[in-house]
Amino acid sequence: MITIGGRHVGDDAPTYVIAEIGSNHDGSLDEAVRLIEASAGAGADCVKFQSFRAETLVAPTHPGHATLQHLSLPSAWYPDLKAAADRCGVHFAATPFDLLALQELVAVGMPVIKIASGDLTYTDLLEAAAATGLPLVVSTGAAYLGEVDEAMRSMRAAGATQIALLHCASAYPATFEAANVRAVVTLRAAFGVPVGFSDHTPGHAAALAAVALGGRLIEKHITFDRSQPGPDHAYALIVDEFADLVRNIRALEASLGSGAKEPVESEWSEREWARRGVYAARALEPGHVLGAEDLICLRPVHGVPASSRKALIGRRLNRGLEALVPIQWEDV
Repeated sequence: MITIGGRHVGDDAPTYVIAEIGSNHDGSLDEAVRLIEASAGAGADCVKFQSFRAETLVAPTHPGHATLQHLSLPSAWYPDLKAAADRCGVHFAATPFDLLALQELVAVGMPVIKIASGDLTYTDLLEAAAATGLPLVVSTGAAYLGEVDEAMRSMRAAGATQIALLHCASAYPATFEAANVRAVVTLRAAFGVPVGFSDHTPGHAAALAAVALGGRLIEKHITFDRSQPGPDHAYALIVDEFADLVRNIRALEASLGSGAKEPVESEWSEREWARRGVYAARALEPGHVLGAEDLICLRPVHGVPASSRKALIGRRLNRGLEALVPIQWEDV
């Protein structure tokens, strides 16, 4: 169990749903705020951005350098984004891609630090994030279990006490075949921390599977329009679809139940009327020795249950019975 902004995450707590706005603000603060408002309305618990600067993330020769420059999240926006999230009742978070961004985001009051899959082996960033004392949510896309273990050791050694892991298929979009959602179970068993799924597949199916398998955090991209240019729009959910995802997660949580195999309260009346009892197949005289042909199993059970029919065979009746009346134990 970890605690994010006063909200428990893990164990039997409700699934923590992160609306990954990412770079879908397209360089506009107004669009970023609109996406925060829409995400909150769709039922998200947290809105998340990506805080990178092209010059500290990629070499100048990298083919995505110009795009990254355009889509960078200015630190001057942080207070406005945090205020918008607070106003909407959701947590504000951003993935820091360098140490300066980490410091600035912590300073603005971000309640959780998200680490990207690509930085699972960036030990300096992991240690600096751990040293803040904030809860960490760490994506593990494209990683071996041993690499996750090494990252966990680094973060714990640096002081982290609250860590959650996200399984992830680092493909954009990811196919269902690449999703490997069962890795949620593997991570949970290996590290004993809350685990979830950062989902880049189409639709809801993989995210819901992760919740069913014990995932307690779900991260999914959100957009107003998948046809917009930009690297994160095409595989994001539009707002109405995101709202459907949250509704389906909540319905799934309700349906999982306790796991105890026993009737629930709403089943008791059906149990009474759907179970069979033993009835007299025909009118029977007092003292008659019951044979199989004298007995019929009908709904509802109002005496001897159908499971005990064979125990009546060979027993003598204490009283006469009319046809099609339920047989009681005191009748034999």
